[in-house]
Amino acid sequence: MLTWWIKKLLKKILPPPVNTFNREVERILDAIGGSRRSLEKRLAQMEKENQQQFAILSKEKQRLTELLDASNREKQRLTELLDASDREKQRLIELLDTSYKDKLLQNEQQKSLKYLVDQVNQLMVRIPNKNMYNNDYERRVIANYYDAMVREDFETRFLSLIRNLDAESAETVTRILSRQQKIKGTEGKLVDLFTTEEQHHIQFIKEHFQNNIFEVSPNVFCYKNYLLPINHFEASVFVDQHGLRHVENLEAFRDKCILDVGGFVGDSALIFAPLTEDKVYTFEAVSEHYDLILKTIKLNNLDNVVPVKAVLGAEHGQIAINIAGSSSSIYTPNIKSEAKEIVEMITLDEFITKNSLNVGLIKVDIEGFEQSFLTGAEQTIKSQRPTLLLSIYHNSDDFFDIKPLIESWNLGYKFKVHKPIDFSISREVLLIAEVL
Repeated sequence: MLTWWIKKLLKKILPPPVNTFNREVERILDAIGGSRRSLEKRLAQMEKENQQQFAILSKEKQRLTELLDASNREKQRLTELLDASDREKQRLIELLDTSYKDKLLQNEQQKSLKYLVDQVNQLMVRIPNKNMYNNDYERRVIANYYDAMVREDFETRFLSLIRNLDAESAETVTRILSRQQKIKGTEGKLVDLFTTEEQHHIQFIKEHFQNNIFEVSPNVFCYKNYLLPINHFEASVFVDQHGLRHVENLEAFRDKCILDVGGFVGDSALIFAPLTEDKVYTFEAVSEHYDLILKTIKLNNLDNVVPVKAVLGAEHGQIAINIAGSSSSIYTPNIKSEAKEIVEMITLDEFITKNSLNVGLIKVDIEGFEQSFLTGAEQTIKSQRPTLLLSIYHNSDDFFDIKPLIESWNLGYKFKVHKPIDFSISREVLLIAEVL
């Protein structure tokens, strides 16, 4: 047993035989060569793999580089956008700040303006409105007065007009003429003419007359208990009532008829109807106006008003009248006329004789045709001596000559010149004549 182990040990320790040794060396060398070849093959494969991996990594690197560059560019773009956004934000803040400041300023200004308006309104309640004169229509109407004032006989005509007038009437005449001189050449301009008393009365007309006209329907208008078929209420009629408060004896015509010469729409008839137990004859030649008088009579149940479709003039016949509303006239009006109408003209004398009338009051407003009327009414006036309310404002001849004409008849008339307070300086001027 021991021998076997010795042999085995010796085989391991002692070199084998040469052939065996060579074979072993060759085997070992073959093994080493095989391993080398295998290793070289493996290294070649690994190198190839590494090259492939390197190529992949290079491509990935290129892609990442490109992505990074794109990212940097996008970052730059976003940075620029953010900068622009910041600038726009700052601009908007500045605009909003400015707008807010402007709004605050505007609000403050509005508050200040409202405060001023409130203060002015409060003052307006305490201080009457200032009414200024500016009436270009009247400026045209009174143009012929300027010619009268430069005539050689102006002094004589003026003195004849104011002779035997009471002080108030004479003052009315001089105020009218002086104001006409004052407004000469002021077309289109405001002129401060009216006295404090006139200011108050004009304001009264605005507040208590003009503001109280009510439209009941398109064909019915109301002021107080007066009804008209059109909206044509004049202060001289419904507020001043044709100066009747200056007539000293209203009872003188209580039982006599009243003549309304120039009836228009029957407005004056409304004022005169209660003053007499007899009839009111209202004369109107224009067909359209005559029809309106009929409506006024019906609206107000005026059973003592008699409409007469005729012009009262110096003779009997036919005559053309220029249609221009309340300014319709035989003479060419100072405003554009709508048309002409051929109408009947009669004299008052023949009408009174034909109808056997007892006349107590005559009101005449026929747009400058008054002197022709007086020619045809002379016998009636001389025989019955009625109270007269004559318009003398349409032209300078009427203004200066009608009073001396009637005065020359020596009938015992007492005269007054009355100018109602309104927005004019010489319109609606009345010559009031009565025998006391």
